[in-house]
Amino acid sequence: MEIDRLRPHSTAKQEPISLEKHEIDIPEVLSEWVHNPGNLRDHVKDKCGAFGLALAHPKAGNNKNAKGNKGNSKALKLVLLGTSSAASKAQMLLKLHSKHQVGLRGLKTQAAGLEKDLEEERKKRGNSVVEEFSVDAALVGMIVGKGGSNIRTAEKESGVHSAVIQNNKVLLLIFSSP
Repeated sequence: MEIDRLRPHSTAKQEPISLEKHEIDIPEVLSEWVHNPGNLRDHVKDKCGAFGLALAHPKAGNNKNAKGNKGNSKALKLVLLGTSSAASKAQMLLKLHSKHQVGLRGLKTQAAGLEKDLEEERKKRGNSVVEEFSVDAALVGMIVGKGGSNIRTAEKESGVHSAVIQNNKVLLLIFSSP
């Protein structure tokens, strides 16, 4: 090794590091999320300062805890090697991510419902015709009617799905039968 790569020994007092093994219950909602190593590394290990993480898969059978009650043997656990502080941070991060996952599932369900509605509208409008024509500016008020009453009447009584008036042009979306 070259001499210019050597550095002097640090004289600062170093605190001893106490590494402990901690087992943290993983919320049910995160059971898929934790199987992605990137999620654990990026969102838990690097953030809490743990030295190592591993998943402890549940064992078959009914384990009993010290009080004689049946333990939750089916619960997936996160085994953390690090300090007590890192373990408490990891536990907090898992709770936070579980709340986010619940929110994401709700949004995905909502998006699926909207996608279904959109597909139904596309099927309904599949044979629609768009009619566009210009009108004199003085006649726009008569077409619209008081508070849009003429447009609403056209939508109810005919095949017009929507009517839009912009810049002296009338745009009609008309459903035609398949």
